[in-house]
Amino acid sequence: MKCIRRQKRLNSRSQTESSHEKVAESGNTAVSAVTASCDIDVGATADKSEETNVGGNVGESMDAAIEYLMSRDRRSSSVGAPGGGAVKPRILKSTIPALWTGNNILQVAAPRPARDSLTCPASREEVDRLVSDSYDCNARGAAFRQLFPTVRGEFFIFYDHGEIHCRKMMLAMGFLEKTENEERNQFRSCDQMALMWCNGAISATKRKTGLGFHIVNRLRFRGLITNKCSLVRTMAEFELGHPSLVPKGLEAATFLPATVHLNGAGAIDVLHKIRQRGLYLIKPGYSDCGKGIVLYRSDGSLSSLITSLATNYPGYTHKDLVLQKYIENPLLLEGKKFDLRVFLLVVPNQRRDTGVYAFVHPGYARLACRAYDINSDDLTLHLTNQAVQHRDRTYKNVKEATVWSPDSLNSYLNQHMAELKVPCTDWVRRRLYPRIRAILGHVTSIVSSSLCDEPFSYELFGCDFLVDADFNVWLLEVNSDPSLNKSTQVLRQIVSQVVEESVALAVEVLQRAARGLPVKGLATQQDFRKVLSHSNESVLRCIFAESRLHYPHFGI
Repeated sequence: MKCIRRQKRLNSRSQTESSHEKVAESGNTAVSAVTASCDIDVGATADKSEETNVGGNVGESMDAAIEYLMSRDRRSSSVGAPGGGAVKPRILKSTIPALWTGNNILQVAAPRPARDSLTCPASREEVDRLVSDSYDCNARGAAFRQLFPTVRGEFFIFYDHGEIHCRKMMLAMGFLEKTENEERNQFRSCDQMALMWCNGAISATKRKTGLGFHIVNRLRFRGLITNKCSLVRTMAEFELGHPSLVPKGLEAATFLPATVHLNGAGAIDVLHKIRQRGLYLIKPGYSDCGKGIVLYRSDGSLSSLITSLATNYPGYTHKDLVLQKYIENPLLLEGKKFDLRVFLLVVPNQRRDTGVYAFVHPGYARLACRAYDINSDDLTLHLTNQAVQHRDRTYKNVKEATVWSPDSLNSYLNQHMAELKVPCTDWVRRRLYPRIRAILGHVTSIVSSSLCDEPFSYELFGCDFLVDADFNVWLLEVNSDPSLNKSTQVLRQIVSQVVEESVALAVEVLQRAARGLPVKGLATQQDFRKVLSHSNESVLRCIFAESRLHYPHFGI
């Protein structure tokens, strides 16, 4: 009996090994067939140390890529399956590592070298610069028209803030500009989409009168994150009500400076804060461009705070004010304080119950004109936005040095690693922006259900971040209708790209959502990075992983 059982085991093992060999052989045959059908020499590609361009200029490369995909589908439909159906060959990413570059050129890349333990998971920043040199509206618009050839949309300009870039992008996408007198209160399908470019006051009227696909570039409840009081209160309420859903390392206290509402119910909190001597900022709940901000030095007494409020805010008991702890040890660039203006694009889905999409653009760094001095009460040394720096006596002579691109910031920190004790090489790419994306993805996910109550709308926000000397990242505030000032060369380059790409992205996302198409592989996407998609939980999970954060379990 033992001999019989041993013989059965040997026969079973030989049959298993034979089946494994057949599977491996068929797998190799399939990969070879896919490689041959793609007309790409994979072996030669793997040996090259540089990437090989496929296509010439931007337009040609886009057309070549689309033609390649169409021809691949045609070839796949002609291959017969064992059951009589068609077998569609699948390109393995590990076999043919293809990517889109910042100039929209389809490239076939050699395998990337092994990463050290400090490197984040593979991302776009490892391949391209954080911000591209330009955004080709014509090429992106042509790609959009190829994807949606039936769209015959229109757009209306009711607001001159960024209108040049909005008009340029919409015309490139095949939309026709109409005047206000030509607007008709008719139902519009997605093929007849109309974009309303307007400010907050006008947007309410346009939102009420528009039927169907009337897209307004303002969100109805944006005050949830743009009001300083609401942002802090919303985060606190979420953490109290849903502590298990807060990712470890993304608690509000880790990225929001201590902030209390002066006219709210937290009087005890105010007393507790001001007893801690130091610097504070008093801010109006709704403000931008540094308007109404006061630097307050606490001596630990309530009387000094009341005196400061009465002096700077007459009738302050009826005003929406916050007291925010000042970050006294900021990271300095050439001895000057700086912060980051990052752009957040929020696009609700077509239906209210199907979530929201959020994208983040790296933006730019803003520096003060003169060296930082914590003992000075001069606001131009403490507030780095251009509206405040314009008031500095040295601004005209140094204005070009007051705005840096993210890549320039990354290079500077690489050159001064020892002096500034930078944690790792390329810290801006590998640590700073992954952290920023995780913060904004988390904040947007919390407020998305209320923020995006109106489906046919979108908004571009300006988010201000500060890095302290210990390389902690702080979200200072979120602004609606961000400044599109272009007083420096860097601003002229980046601001125009941000507006054009945000308009194109919003239109394409809404078109895809309306048609039930996946919101990925966007033809108009370049420097914006998706950080939130309620239709795909893995997007936020990936963003958290890049920042080395644990994604919480949202199961019931």
